[in-house]
Amino acid sequence: MKRFKWSLPIRCLVTGALVFLVALCLVLGAPLWYRRNFNWEFISAAGSGDIQKVRAELDAGVPPDQPHWQGASAMSFAAFYGREEVVKLLLARGANPNGGMRQAKSKGYINIVCLLQRAGAK
Repeated sequence: MKRFKWSLPIRCLVTGALVFLVALCLVLGAPLWYRRNFNWEFISAAGSGDIQKVRAELDAGVPPDQPHWQGASAMSFAAFYGREEVVKLLLARGANPNGGMRQAKSKGYINIVCLLQRAGAK
């Protein structure tokens, strides 16, 4: 009994199609999942400094480290825009202090950098 041999062009075509489908799933899968499972109001309030909205979202059960669909957290938005009171609230609620260190350093917010370092940021 002879074994069927795929010709080289057909093997390349099938392999290319599979690689394309896997890449498409990897590229589109995570952003679509995050878009369905993140709270834009919380992230936006942290960036704009709306402390009451951030407190209300945290009281409603939103995790302080919940990522935005591209991976940034409320801490990184608050640190980037210099919202010191929001950073203090997020730290008090258990947010990861490393989440905003790079942003605070890049913008020169020394008070926020000190807060994050005191909370254990590296």
